[in-house]
Amino acid sequence: MSDRLQQSLRKDRPALILTIANGAGHIRVAKGLASAIRALQPELPVIVVDVADYMTRLTRFTHVTTYLWLVKHAPTVWAKIDRYQKKQTHTSP
Repeated sequence: MSDRLQQSLRKDRPALILTIANGAGHIRVAKGLASAIRALQPELPVIVVDVADYMTRLTRFTHVTTYLWLVKHAPTVWAKIDRYQKKQTHTSP
């Protein structure tokens, strides 16, 4: 573990991992990170938060429900959106 990471993982500050339930991959990665941190520093509190739990209905619909629907029912459309987004310098406002 790098010295910088070691210094940032202090007992008096919990490790907060933000994730979003856009399919199982994001949650699995967040839980994997939490497990790795706990293995290295068992006394450190680790909190995994699904930010979708704190979204408004409209925001959750546009960011979670629509994504999951596209992936399941229109993967070609999602692939085009994904390729477009990856060409952008940023995808957030």
